[in-house]
Amino acid sequence: MTDSLKKIYIASLAPVVLCVGIMGILDQGFSIPPPHLMTVPMYFSPILFITATMTALALPLLLRTLFARKAARANKVSAASFFKFQRQLLISAMITPYLGIAALILELQKFYVSATVLMALYAVYYYYPSHRRIDFDKRIFRAR
Repeated sequence: MTDSLKKIYIASLAPVVLCVGIMGILDQGFSIPPPHLMTVPMYFSPILFITATMTALALPLLLRTLFARKAARANKVSAASFFKFQRQLLISAMITPYLGIAALILELQKFYVSATVLMALYAVYYYYPSHRRIDFDKRIFRAR
């Protein structure tokens, strides 16, 4: 199960890492700053940050709460149901790094760019499907 989740994690994160790597090489190696594709209104900066916060914190917390309520009704949770929950949790959190890339590319206020990138780093770090985290969740939800 952990291997399948790691494949999803890597597949969803690879384009972000590639994009950040290219932007870093262009900026450091060739002194070409990241292109600002478009200027957006000032109110777009907090909207992007709030969306990143929702995908990194609120949506996974909501999914976890709904799954916990479902698991509380049952004595044990099936492996298929637990895997589906972990996959949904991972996919919802892996939206945040793409919002971080959007914040870097769009011409936003620096505070919101920084905060959005921090949310993306949090999502990448916290939702890594390690054996330890998956086993902990299995014990909590009594998954088989």
